[in-house]
Amino acid sequence: MDVLGIGPLELITIFIIILIILGPNEMVKAGKSLGQFLRNIVTSEGWKATQRIWREIRYFPNKLMREAGPDIRQNELEAFNAEINKTKDALRAWITPPSSDWADRVPTQPGNKSIEVAETSKEASPSKS
Repeated sequence: MDVLGIGPLELITIFIIILIILGPNEMVKAGKSLGQFLRNIVTSEGWKATQRIWREIRYFPNKLMREAGPDIRQNELEAFNAEINKTKDALRAWITPPSSDWADRVPTQPGNKSIEVAETSKEASPSKS
């Protein structure tokens, strides 16, 4: 867990150094004044305006998409679907097993059981008439 790029061991070291420099009584006063300072910043109008601006910047792309209307989104969706279909076709070529006539072209070897099983299963399969 890092806080502003500072790990737990570094934070403990910083607190120990502050405790040694300020002492226990001054550390309480410093913490109280730091808390008041941060509260004043967070409740100020400038902080609220900054938060509003960052929120608008964060949601600006969504706002543009809503204002663009469904026509642009539909065109992008069609292009995306076409790309997906093209990718599916390319993948299908990789994962589709070869046709069944490939076993006829493979030379039979006496020690190769997989070919023998393929040949016997081909003979055992009933023919469709």
